[in-house]
Amino acid sequence: MYRRNAFCVIRPPGHHAGPNGCVPSKGYHSRPDNCSCGFCLLNNVAIAAAYALYNYGPQRNPWLGSPSPPIIQRIAIIDFDIHHGNGTEAIIRNLIHHKERYPLPSSWHSIEYDSYRPWREENDLENVFFSSIHLYDGDDFYPGSGKGPSGESIELEELNDTIVNIPLSIIGPPSVLGREKLSAKTKKEYHVSLSFTVNFMYRVYLIYLSYLRKGLRPCIEMPSPVS
Repeated sequence: MYRRNAFCVIRPPGHHAGPNGCVPSKGYHSRPDNCSCGFCLLNNVAIAAAYALYNYGPQRNPWLGSPSPPIIQRIAIIDFDIHHGNGTEAIIRNLIHHKERYPLPSSWHSIEYDSYRPWREENDLENVFFSSIHLYDGDDFYPGSGKGPSGESIELEELNDTIVNIPLSIIGPPSVLGREKLSAKTKKEYHVSLSFTVNFMYRVYLIYLSYLRKGLRPCIEMPSPVS
């Protein structure tokens, strides 16, 4: 069979909109404003991926009819943005049965609920890959997530080969105020010095190549240019 690959550029991705709209960050209890969906109303990229897999992907469920050769075998979502695609990650997490916690104040007793929203069938996870390349500075930078696969449920360990976060570390002054005071000349000097020490695209290529060969979840911190 002749195989082809398709590449789709989707903008805006809607990547802060989760399965229930707003997505709480780990620091939600100390900063309630970190539970939002940004300016995203619908997660366009997740909707497109789910539609494609549901209508054109492989199926093993006899209730869906006799199996037919899939038009789309696998889907990879690569999110390249200054912010972590926390909403898309939450939607990918929902392809597996797991426990989620309600975003309640830390002084309250934690309450869990079952979360599972497959796109087509229970094997969806075998054909989906998600990776986010973004700036990470803890709770000081929205959405405060993306250092590694989020979620505390033990079932989510199965996603270590499906969700790959590549957080970029800050260069320059550690404080936001300090970076805002940098002159255009200083920012340019940071960019120039960084270009000689880090071949960004090549390092990302090596990360993905290592993942594809070994099936391991890479998670490293890399310097990011000053915005």
